[in-house]
Amino acid sequence: MKTRKLNVENLCKEFGGKAVLSDLAFDLYSHEIVGLVAPKGAGKTTLLKCVGLMMKPDAALIDICGINALQEPDRAVGKIALLAEDPEVFETMTGKENLEVFGMLMQADRQQMKEARAYTRLGYHLWKKVKTYSTGMKQRLGLGIALMKNPEVILLDEPTNGLEPAEAAALWQELEALRQEGVSILVASQDVDELQGFANRIFFLIDGKIVESLAEGAQTESNPRLIKNPT
Repeated sequence: MKTRKLNVENLCKEFGGKAVLSDLAFDLYSHEIVGLVAPKGAGKTTLLKCVGLMMKPDAALIDICGINALQEPDRAVGKIALLAEDPEVFETMTGKENLEVFGMLMQADRQQMKEARAYTRLGYHLWKKVKTYSTGMKQRLGLGIALMKNPEVILLDEPTNGLEPAEAAALWQELEALRQEGVSILVASQDVDELQGFANRIFFLIDGKIVESLAEGAQTESNPRLIKNPT
């Protein structure tokens, strides 16, 4: 049975008097992967940072697993994780050292640390400095860090950008395994075809609002204006 893990209502954010997000609303449920498609400048990264509690919105109701995230951020932050397009890690440290530092900050126990190392699939590369990593390796390290606190909601910003096809396929395989465990996953991408292969639903963000949603199995040709040229 699916349960609602994330409820966002009336999300608004301005920069310099210009509205980037305007009265935006959407839900995420357990056991689903939801795609978010947006052209550049539509507010995708701002949306993810606000919902991921990395940026304060001007107005919003953000409910994460029954917790009012803006009123109780310390409780809510442990339920959600954001994997940025370019994960913020310590380049001069090894992958293992990064996991240890973030594990200490997140107060992760030994089992969580072990699972995080497994999620990275980096093997002996964990003992190498992150500055030597490829884009895909850095993404895998970022995913391991994001999953360290066992979040119930995961937000990913362009997670397959710069990845080799095999690396992208492996990432989607991991996300599907998490979905089956009941995790809610929101994947922001400009690749609609890729999302259609894995997402249960797809949202379209245009001019700061969610304007369209495709259910699983829907064809992009049903609304070519939104999908092929969402401007």
